[in-house]
Amino acid sequence: VHQDSMVPEFQSYSSLKTIRSLRMDNIRVQIKPHTDEASQFLEYEVFRDAGYIEPNSDEVVKEFAAYPNSEFVVAQNDSELTGIMRLVYARANMENLGLPTLKAFDIWDQWRVKIEEINPEKLGEFGTLAVLKPFRGGKTTYLLKRKAIVHPILNGYRYGISMIDKGLLTRLNNGGYKLNQIGEEKKYMGSVTVPVMASLYQFPQSLGIWLKKSLIG
Repeated sequence: VHQDSMVPEFQSYSSLKTIRSLRMDNIRVQIKPHTDEASQFLEYEVFRDAGYIEPNSDEVVKEFAAYPNSEFVVAQNDSELTGIMRLVYARANMENLGLPTLKAFDIWDQWRVKIEEINPEKLGEFGTLAVLKPFRGGKTTYLLKRKAIVHPILNGYRYGISMIDKGLLTRLNNGGYKLNQIGEEKKYMGSVTVPVMASLYQFPQSLGIWLKKSLIG
């Protein structure tokens, strides 16, 4: 498994509630297990504050926390986590292949057939993306997206599913991501959301540069 090894361990997720660094430098990314409490809390905090979910005593995004077949891409600077992205991996022995989008949305029949023909070991889902306000739209977001695409490819994955805000979907497709709508849109977690799927190799040309950098460093 390809991981970045230069990121110090984040010792306590409780400090996320008080520390809010504005530093934009020294952002690094690494992979963390789905049980990582700091990542779970940041995911919950961002979604709660945005009004996407109701507060709960477990302080987790329950729609995604139930998936043990997931892991976090984690961004952090020298003192705190700055953002996370959750990746979920298909499992043949789980209902709906263990992918939240296939459970939450009405997938069109022709796409259900295509998905069933894919080897589950090559299929994953881009789940939640949660970035602290001071870091949105900058290096944290860029590095999370890059790692979230490159990491699965380096581990043999070829196709990605996701649920995406309708407005964001338009912007991503205009930017060259070639995301295919695979089912009915609906109001989900606070906005009109669309289930999508793509070949990871159809992402922007910058993907080739990202892969080269990952393979050599």
